[in-house]
Amino acid sequence: MCVRSETKTDVIKTMIEDSKYFGASKQDTVLRLREKFNMTQNQADEVIKEYW
Repeated sequence: MCVRSETKTDVIKTMIEDSKYFGASKQDTVLRLREKFNMTQNQADEVIKEYW
Protein backbone atom coordinates (compact mmCIF):
# COMPACT_ATOMS: atom_id res chain seq x y z
CA MET A 1 0.00 0.00 0.00
CA CYS A 2 2.77 2.45 0.88
CA VAL A 3 4.66 1.71 -2.33
CA ARG A 4 1.55 2.42 -4.40
CA SER A 5 1.07 5.77 -2.64
CA GLU A 6 4.70 6.75 -3.23
CA THR A 7 4.44 5.72 -6.87
CA LYS A 8 1.30 7.83 -7.34
CA THR A 9 3.02 10.79 -5.71
CA ASP A 10 6.00 10.38 -8.03
CA VAL A 11 3.71 10.26 -11.06
CA ILE A 12 1.94 13.43 -9.90
CA LYS A 13 5.25 15.23 -9.35
CA THR A 14 6.48 14.18 -12.79
CA MET A 15 3.24 15.29 -14.41
CA ILE A 16 3.53 18.73 -12.79
CA GLU A 17 7.20 19.04 -13.78
CA ASP A 18 6.34 18.11 -17.37
CA SER A 19 3.46 20.57 -17.43
CA LYS A 20 5.76 23.36 -16.30
CA TYR A 21 8.45 22.35 -18.79
CA PHE A 22 6.01 22.40 -21.70
CA GLY A 23 4.46 25.71 -20.65
CA ALA A 24 1.08 24.53 -19.38
CA SER A 25 -0.65 26.88 -16.98
CA LYS A 26 -1.40 25.95 -13.39
CA GLN A 27 -5.10 25.85 -14.24
CA ASP A 28 -4.55 23.46 -17.16
CA THR A 29 -2.43 21.27 -14.90
CA VAL A 30 -5.14 21.26 -12.23
CA LEU A 31 -7.64 20.11 -14.84
CA ARG A 32 -5.33 17.31 -15.97
CA LEU A 33 -4.76 16.21 -12.37
CA ARG A 34 -8.50 16.15 -11.73
CA GLU A 35 -9.16 14.08 -14.84
CA LYS A 36 -6.27 11.64 -14.52
CA PHE A 37 -6.40 11.05 -10.76
CA ASN A 38 -10.08 11.71 -10.09
CA MET A 39 -9.25 14.52 -7.63
CA THR A 40 -11.51 17.20 -6.28
CA GLN A 41 -10.70 20.82 -7.06
CA ASN A 42 -9.35 21.30 -3.53
CA GLN A 43 -7.13 18.21 -3.73
CA ALA A 44 -5.66 19.32 -7.06
CA ASP A 45 -5.11 22.86 -5.76
CA GLU A 46 -3.23 21.51 -2.74
CA VAL A 47 -1.02 19.30 -4.91
CA ILE A 48 -0.21 22.28 -7.15
CA LYS A 49 0.66 24.42 -4.12
CA GLU A 50 2.99 21.71 -2.85
CA TYR A 51 4.78 20.74 -6.06
CA TRP A 52 4.55 23.70 -8.47
